[in-house]
Amino acid sequence: MSAKLSEQILPFLPGQLARAINQAAAWDRLEEIRIRHNKPVQLISGCLDKDKQSKPGSLKTDTFLTNVIVTDEMLRIIFQKISNYSTYAYKEELREGYITLPGGHRVGICGRMGYGDGGNRRVREVHSFNIRVAHARPGCSDSFFEKLRKGEELMDTLIISPPGYGKTTFLRDIIIHISDGLSGCRGRKISVIDERGEIGCTDLGLRTDTLSFCSKAEGMVMMLRAMGPEVMAADEVGSREDVDAMRLIRSSGCRLLMTAHGKNADDVLKRPILGRYLKEDPFDRYVVIDKDQNGKRTVIVLDGQRNTIW
Repeated sequence: MSAKLSEQILPFLPGQLARAINQAAAWDRLEEIRIRHNKPVQLISGCLDKDKQSKPGSLKTDTFLTNVIVTDEMLRIIFQKISNYSTYAYKEELREGYITLPGGHRVGICGRMGYGDGGNRRVREVHSFNIRVAHARPGCSDSFFEKLRKGEELMDTLIISPPGYGKTTFLRDIIIHISDGLSGCRGRKISVIDERGEIGCTDLGLRTDTLSFCSKAEGMVMMLRAMGPEVMAADEVGSREDVDAMRLIRSSGCRLLMTAHGKNADDVLKRPILGRYLKEDPFDRYVVIDKDQNGKRTVIVLDGQRNTIW
């Protein structure tokens, strides 16, 4: 896996920078690569499941590569490479502040914004990048997956965590469980709306159909009509359009598997649109992901009344 990660990320970096990162990075633990103008590269690494007996704080690393200082030219090369030398082709992604690389690695972009023709927002000057390294963790939902179903019936499920805590990683693994009929579950047709090309970076199972680079709300309605899924999955829902689409999906008898940003279920319920909807029509299960200072994840499963069941 480490070799594959390096092959997916390093080609988008200038040679000197790529060599320095490859030499210093523990790829199986690497979570973020932060590249800032006129500063050394920062590598942020967490722990693995096998390290869970270690003392808190003993494994989380925050390393600066002082042998390489990021220059304007390095930033320019990275921007050209991640946008495939055509910022126009990635204008929709750039409006959101990041571009997704093959493998599902998200590159956040920070700098000076400007406005082009028609008032469209665009990046004029790049000051820093944050490469969030996507890891495949097969089986990460094995221990709690049975809590997401009642007999053979899968329940509407919302995965909740702050950014960078692993929502999409757990989402992928649950999709595979549903699609392939793992952990005693009957295999089901599942449609995945991959709005930013992050979810479907790996194989998602035998019965999975994926629609990429389409808005979640529009994509959910399209897939409901075109593919007749038993389960609909999407990442980071929350807009009014998303909620309207979820109402339609649930009324059709199709189950939902969604994610949302939040520290816990109470945080999500405070949101003006998504929270109001969940108070009116709660999901059956809430999967809350937390992370300690080592980067070790903890999962709590709540029922529809937000009582802890796992």
